[in-house]
Amino acid sequence: MPYLLTESSKPIIENIQNGGIAIFPTDTVYGIGCKMSNRGGVEEIYRLKNRPVNMSIAVLVNSIESASEIGKLDEAELKALEAFWPGALTVVVEAKTDVTIFGISSDNSVGLRYPNQQLISEIISVTGPLATTSLNLHGQKPVTQPVEVMEFIKATELNCKSEIPVILGGNLSGTPSTVVDIRQDTVKIIRSGEIDERHLIEKF
Repeated sequence: MPYLLTESSKPIIENIQNGGIAIFPTDTVYGIGCKMSNRGGVEEIYRLKNRPVNMSIAVLVNSIESASEIGKLDEAELKALEAFWPGALTVVVEAKTDVTIFGISSDNSVGLRYPNQQLISEIISVTGPLATTSLNLHGQKPVTQPVEVMEFIKATELNCKSEIPVILGGNLSGTPSTVVDIRQDTVKIIRSGEIDERHLIEKF
């Protein structure tokens, strides 16, 4: 079987460290991810999800400091993030280096998120930031329940090129992160989600 169900983060970490991908719960929905710099892993994620390559995927971090190493964030923006992170907010900023070579975006923007989930923080503390997107086939709703994870596995196992570890975390909230583009002077809401948009505009 190309998918390996596990109750431990160890196989997840090992596979990501060795250039693979993994499936795991976040604080909102189930995600599928790999190391940010793993171009092959990113391409595999796009292929499994049948996701259009012109759609960027986010990068998960486990600290505001880590986010500031990847994206261009000024002091005021870093201070504003303290009100929302860890939590269900993804901020789109300009990357400090060329991230287009990793396949996560085509315009060198990067969507950064610091999830409020201990498992993810533990994984990232070893692997580094993760290129991650919601677990679902393109056009379908994100996976929030273990039974839906198994449905994804069944639908994609014949297309799976290598073993992918999967850790289940129960039923998740299902409310996606709010996505905001803060590259310009005006905050642009890309996707409404869990966080009140008025609060975002006040802070940023």
